Amino acid sequence: MGLKLEAKPGCCEEAAMGLPFYAPCNKPAIAMVGWKGRSDKPIRMCFGCADHNVRNRGGEKISDIATETQESR
Repeated sequence: MGLKLEAKPGCCEEAAMGLPFYAPCNKPAIAMVGWKGRSDKPIRMCFGCADHNVRNRGGEKISDIATETQESR
């Protein structure tokens, strides 16, 4: 069974750190993040990836993603 190179539904699509190839982070996503001035479409990101992209990569949070915890409130 090989490594699945597509994020699970509702999970972070950002590249996992520390790998020499693309593999999705796959932690639970909390936000859609896009980039100003780039043609890349916004992607789902976990808290850590969203924070890093907004602070260091020119990303901007487009919207929140409801999580199971938020939905149960």
